[in-house]
Amino acid sequence: MGFMDTVKRLLMKGSQDNARQILRELQDQAEKWKPAGYDMEMLRRRDYYEGKQAQWLMPALRKRYPNTAADMSIITLNYAKLIADVDAAVYDHRPERQLLNDNIPLEPDDPQAKEYARITEQAAMNVVLAESERRLMLMDTIFLHVRYDFHKQAPVLEVFYPQDINIIPDPNNPTSFDDILCLIARVVGPDGVNDSSSHFVVYYRDFQDDHDGQGVKGPWKAERFSTDGTTQQIYPDHIVPFGVLPFVVWRNGIADGTIFRDADNDLLDALDAISVNLTNLTFVLDMQAHSMLAYEGDSREDIVGGPAKVISIAPNERLSVLDFNPKLKEMEQVNNNLIKTLASTRRQSPDAYSIDQRAPESGVARQIANMPYMKALKERQFYAQQMEQALYPIFCTINNAYGDGPTIDHERWGFRWIAGNEPDFTDPAQETTRVMVALDQGLISKERAAFELGFYESEEDARLAMFKTTEDAITGIASVEDSIAERLRLATGS
Repeated sequence: MGFMDTVKRLLMKGSQDNARQILRELQDQAEKWKPAGYDMEMLRRRDYYEGKQAQWLMPALRKRYPNTAADMSIITLNYAKLIADVDAAVYDHRPERQLLNDNIPLEPDDPQAKEYARITEQAAMNVVLAESERRLMLMDTIFLHVRYDFHKQAPVLEVFYPQDINIIPDPNNPTSFDDILCLIARVVGPDGVNDSSSHFVVYYRDFQDDHDGQGVKGPWKAERFSTDGTTQQIYPDHIVPFGVLPFVVWRNGIADGTIFRDADNDLLDALDAISVNLTNLTFVLDMQAHSMLAYEGDSREDIVGGPAKVISIAPNERLSVLDFNPKLKEMEQVNNNLIKTLASTRRQSPDAYSIDQRAPESGVARQIANMPYMKALKERQFYAQQMEQALYPIFCTINNAYGDGPTIDHERWGFRWIAGNEPDFTDPAQETTRVMVALDQGLISKERAAFELGFYESEEDARLAMFKTTEDAITGIASVEDSIAERLRLATGS
């Protein structure tokens, strides 16, 4: 059964319709637009981010050490979260959001500009997007849902992992999120736990092919489904009252054939290799902590050794200790090299993911090492800008529909997103030396030096401050001179 037939059943659904069957038909069609094994891979990535990778490691451990894997205790470090935290940097510095009138920003005290600033602050947008970006670094695709919070009196953002979203796209434009026909989202239950087996919210719209490659789409409708066969109406007549789909996709790159980016396996394969090596290293250390005994002599029962155990042997018997002399330093270096290589493949400096404490590099060396990272950051800022550009009308529309503040005319006002300050890899000590040398040689003014050293926000502020200090000093000298003159006058009676 095709999508249009399923939509018609949704639109005309009666009491005898099987909601479970309708949901299944929609899911089956949507899953065709995901890469093979996509949901399982994304679930794996989520578990790695949350430090639950041990359950995924045993197959790799058995493959590497088939004879000893059962005796090994899996050792993991949450490198996935460390990597995500290091890579996610777009929201490390607060971005600027402007409403535009003919490409000119509205004044900050404009009622509509103030209202948009208020609702983004109420939604803790920067905090939510910063956390969302960390997940994006592992998933390559995430979804943001906008709903109105009547307590905060503002829209709020919710993050959805890509395995919790299924989409039926426009067949004429399968990579365009703006043109999708149906979105199915697993919803969070009342206890805050993702109830992936029972509840789904389905947004859908009718679609009529007009034979010119464009198609005509009807209004957005929504319904809550349960796998027990029940449905729940979300909006009157099922029609979304604010007229837009309250979801936005955020991708860490361009779409490659579908809405979902098929993230490569290099990252998790490398993390598995690191954990397997750590597990093996720990196993070797455990074995070395209790040396293995070698027995020579007549046949007898197995000798059990261990700490605080005394072993008695006959004169014609011999007991020795086997020394394996494992290459512990070399084993550790393998992991260090893996971490460095992983950083380089993700366009980071080689030591970006290192946990070793070492002397800092010079500012110039750090700048050179981080050139690939800065290029990657520029790209991520671009995709973040696209995502916020899509969020802007949804935030305004939902706030206009439910809020009691000023209406934000998003169709009239443009929107501009400006990234925050970029990371500074300069060496503060070197920078101070440079400025002071330039000052001593008369190459820059005192005001310029004070600004470059961070004492003032601008050179003009430094100039005004120094002028004020000089003015106060002159006033003070004049005051002292007047006081001396007055004392002389009194003393001489003149």
